[in-house]
Amino acid sequence: MGSDVDEEDLSPAEMMRLIEEQSAATARRLQPDPLLLYAPWGIAWMVGFGAFFLSYGLDGRPLAPISWQLALSILFGGQLLAGAFLFWTARSGGVQVRGESAQRGMMYGYSWFVGMMSMSLIMSHFAPLLPREQVGLLYASVSLLVVAVLYMAGGAVWREWPMFLIGVLGGRRQRGRRHARPGLALPARLPARGRRLLRDGNRAQAARVSVPDLDPVIHAQARLRVVATLNALCEGDQIAFPGLKDLLGMTAGNLSVHLTKLEDAGYVEITKTHKGRTPVTYVALTRRGRLAFEEYTVAIRALLGGEQ
Repeated sequence: MGSDVDEEDLSPAEMMRLIEEQSAATARRLQPDPLLLYAPWGIAWMVGFGAFFLSYGLDGRPLAPISWQLALSILFGGQLLAGAFLFWTARSGGVQVRGESAQRGMMYGYSWFVGMMSMSLIMSHFAPLLPREQVGLLYASVSLLVVAVLYMAGGAVWREWPMFLIGVLGGRRQRGRRHARPGLALPARLPARGRRLLRDGNRAQAARVSVPDLDPVIHAQARLRVVATLNALCEGDQIAFPGLKDLLGMTAGNLSVHLTKLEDAGYVEITKTHKGRTPVTYVALTRRGRLAFEEYTVAIRALLGGEQ
């Protein structure tokens, strides 16, 4: 178990497919389900503003005996329930990841709660001073303003222009890439003769020269999957050992063997700590490991160019 000898050699195309599939699978597990993320908030807003609609009606005559105070309570009560549901799903079903990205996400989530609660406190002070027909309009417009500002803040934090533009323009979000894929550059690990052949345009001969020079630490299938998974995390983030084991579908013993080899090479950092009284082990890819994986990926792309 954990031996590299038992693993069959893969072609460059198979290695690249392995990297892409493992990275995609990790991204799917680490990113929240959009339905679970947005549906609770959408339901809370629909029910809350539906209560406001019933309270004010179309022509100023209420459609139901609901005061604006009760409608406001329904709106923010629904948001509290939506936030509690998301917190519960994140705690119960999510992969344990800690680091700067998790802290940014938590702080951003708190900013929504603080923003909405601050708005409700301010509006509850000014609402009695306004005509009844203007109170609902004011609540709706200020709510949209708060949401727009929070979207712009989120776009600035994560450097997501589509999210930022939603706040600025209220336009349609376009799904963009979070990470650029490496281009076909000359990898530093390619031997001198291979680099010279690539420059001369003889990719087929360069591929034959460079095969033995692929990083042997990463080249093993199991360790390649480990590094591809860790590389999908944001730089500086750590993942708990059980979560990494589940993502890879490996046994604890097998994973430990490969992590030890990667740690000896300086590619991963293993941190042992305690969560309460329970010992927890976190794993992260080092900067050296990220660079080695990037060079390995570029080398594979160079081999694919040689095969073509």
